[in-house]
Amino acid sequence: MTRKINPKSLKNLTHDGRPTIHNERKTTHNISITPTGWSGLNKIAKSMGYSSVSEFIERVGRGEVNLKPKVDTNLTNLQNGTSLNDLLNRISASETRIKEIVEQKFNELSQQVNELEN
Repeated sequence: MTRKINPKSLKNLTHDGRPTIHNERKTTHNISITPTGWSGLNKIAKSMGYSSVSEFIERVGRGEVNLKPKVDTNLTNLQNGTSLNDLLNRISASETRIKEIVEQKFNELSQQVNELEN
């Protein structure tokens, strides 16, 4: 089934009075996307202050929108095969060990002070 295009839509897209925001005329492109995906893009675009998905996609394509990838804590460090999760666990274990040593030294010093006072 061929989708009908309203001639007024094409005229609005290309008429001489329409300002060119990026010093280029816009052209029509088609993408295939699920209704859920389109709805999600619409929500993202609106939440970021864009008037339409088209404007949002334009800005993404121009590198004007900062898209931050999700951080996967199971990513592997390419140098030695250690995952980020493993590194975080090692740091936590080191912090725990340091805390134990400090507490042990504090208790030893407290005991020495008590012996000197008696």
